[in-house]
Amino acid sequence: MDIVLQIKEEYRKFTKSEKKVADYFIENYKDAINESIQSIAATTDTSPATVIRFVKALKFDGLQQLKLAIAADMDSQKPDITDEIIHPKDGLYEIVEKNKRNLVKSIEKLYALMDMDLIEKSIDAIDLAKKVYLFGVGASGIVCYDINYKLSRIGKDVVFNNDIHLQLVNLNFITKEDSCVCVSYSGNTKETVLVAEIAKKAGAKTVGICCYGKNELSKICDITLRVPHDERELRLGAISSRNTTLTLLDTIYLAITHRHYPEVLHDIEATRDLIKRLRD
Repeated sequence: MDIVLQIKEEYRKFTKSEKKVADYFIENYKDAINESIQSIAATTDTSPATVIRFVKALKFDGLQQLKLAIAADMDSQKPDITDEIIHPKDGLYEIVEKNKRNLVKSIEKLYALMDMDLIEKSIDAIDLAKKVYLFGVGASGIVCYDINYKLSRIGKDVVFNNDIHLQLVNLNFITKEDSCVCVSYSGNTKETVLVAEIAKKAGAKTVGICCYGKNELSKICDITLRVPHDERELRLGAISSRNTTLTLLDTIYLAITHRHYPEVLHDIEATRDLIKRLRD
């Protein structure tokens, strides 16, 4: 779907004020994914209600859905399947600068695309669960290892193992009182999809983390959180996807910590004291 083309085709149907918003999206669609309803209204000298009507006229449920469609269009326009973060002629300075820009751009896009309602539901799913099961393969497993460590430090009962066979054994004991967080950048990792299916069948609350677009994981999970689709099919390594997924889970972790701050502070201090004994 070409969103800009769709806007141009629908242009004559818009009201005078809606055409101002349409002009903004046609000329600034790349910047639009980082803007809010209020900022777009201010830029176009219209109102938030006008922006919402414009979005609805394009058959989108909300601005968030329109942003996702624009971002998907931008990705589909990339001609090459390989990463462009480095070039054979780059010096160290260029590599450092490119990596910095790539990181900042990915994180900004992540926050622009965040759905606060889904974030809140994910926080509840993890915080209220009797046990939290984590699953990810490869680079996604590294992300799970990180959040496993953090949640364990604040007293959460977390189940995680990189070995798929051991993870499947653990899933024999998952119940409707538990939650299962499944991480797969593509959303189509066979092992991760299988785990989500098993957890869902057991009645556990399932949270999927994947890139935007259609994929198997998002069809199964109760809650699907999206990260930007910034990496190509042939990539040098999971850099952007790892960073954005870590940031997303860090946000959830901080929100849970905030809910139980006095108790969490005590747990973290106790853990620090235990580790300190190893250094003495």
